[in-house]
Amino acid sequence: MRQCTQCVICSGPIPDQRGGSAITCCADCGRENARRKQRGRRVRYQGTCVDCGRATDGSGGYGRAAKRCMACHAQHMHESRHWTRERIVASMHTFVELYGRIPSSADIYRRHRCGLWPAQTVVDREFGSWNGLMVACGWEPVPVGSRRKVAA
Repeated sequence: MRQCTQCVICSGPIPDQRGGSAITCCADCGRENARRKQRGRRVRYQGTCVDCGRATDGSGGYGRAAKRCMACHAQHMHESRHWTRERIVASMHTFVELYGRIPSSADIYRRHRCGLWPAQTVVDREFGSWNGLMVACGWEPVPVGSRRKVAA
């Protein structure tokens, strides 16, 4: 018959480990204790946001605290993005100058890797859809499912 000892934290029973090292706390308390230690480390590893002065996330480890808090990081990424609405519209007008026609989403999909044209996900993020971009450029939206080429 196995004998039980008591957990030093919660006083719950701990099964006797035959031939193993002595255990002083149960599995639940051991996990909670590990979580508590991890939270303490993250607090010690926190930095200070360069923009607002709030605490930054310390989960990256010692000396790897983020430069910005989550809110400032999101704002910074939005402000420093390469493809703004104005740049996207200008690139579409450049496409018309180069190729003599309004681009389709398939044209841009095939050519966006060169860096001259935005990816479809960027267009969707800024304008909601390809037709949203067409309206912003001052062109007539292309009917959904249409494959016809529209002259500029």
